[in-house]
Amino acid sequence: MKKNKILIAVIFLTGIIGFAAQSTNAQSCYTSREILYKLGRNIDSEEKEQKYIELKKAQKECWVKLAKSGGKYLNGAYLESVNLEGLNLVEVDLQEANLVDAILNKADLTKADLSFADLFQAYLNNAILNGANLNRAKLGSSHLQAANLTNAALTGADLNTADLRGSILKGADLRWAKLADSSLQYADLTDANLIGADLTGADLTKATVTNATICRDKGVDIKDWKARGGKVADENLKTCYE
Repeated sequence: MKKNKILIAVIFLTGIIGFAAQSTNAQSCYTSREILYKLGRNIDSEEKEQKYIELKKAQKECWVKLAKSGGKYLNGAYLESVNLEGLNLVEVDLQEANLVDAILNKADLTKADLSFADLFQAYLNNAILNGANLNRAKLGSSHLQAANLTNAALTGADLNTADLRGSILKGADLRWAKLADSSLQYADLTDANLIGADLTGADLTKATVTNATICRDKGVDIKDWKARGGKVADENLKTCYE
C-alpha cells in the first residue's frame, strides 16, 4: 500500500512539474509553491526527493517566464540568482519575493512593490527604482551603483554594506534604514529623510546631502553634515528614539 502511495505521488508530481515549467500563469506558480512546501515536510523516499528538486527548478522557471511575459503579480516569487537584466518590471508586485543574488541591472522597477523582498547581494546597478516600495526589504551587500531611487520608500530597509556609489536617492524615505558600512560615495541624498537611520561606518565621501535630514546620534559627523547643507532633526523629536 505504501509503495502505491509513493508511486501515485511521484506520478502526480511529474504532471505538476511539466505544468509549472510550461505555464505563465501566476496561479500555477503559486500551486507549485504550495506543493513544494507540503512535499518538503514529507520527503520519505529518494523518488520524492528527486521530484522535489525538479519541482523547485520548474517553479523558478514558472516565475521567470511570468516575469518576462509581463506578469504583474509576482508576490512571493522564487527568483533566486535569475537574470532579469534590463527587464520592464514597472509597477510589478514583488512583495516578499526571493531575489537573492538576482541580476536586475538596468531593470525598470518604477513604482514596483518590493516590500519585505529579499534582495541580499542582488545586482541592481543602473536600475530604475523611482517611487518603488522597498519598505523592510533586505538589501544587505546589494549592488546599487548609479541606481535611481528617487522618492523610493525604504523605511526599515536593510542596506548594510550595500554599494550605493553614485546612486540617486533624492526625496527617498530612509527612516530607520540600516546603512551601516554602506558605500554612498557620490550618492545624491538631496531631501532624503534619514531620521532614525543607522549610518555607522558609512562612506559619504562626495555625497550630496542638501536638505537631507538625520538624527544627531546615528554615526554621522554632525558638523560636517551641516556644513554640507544637511539637516539634523530636533534632538527632542520622538521618532529619533522610538
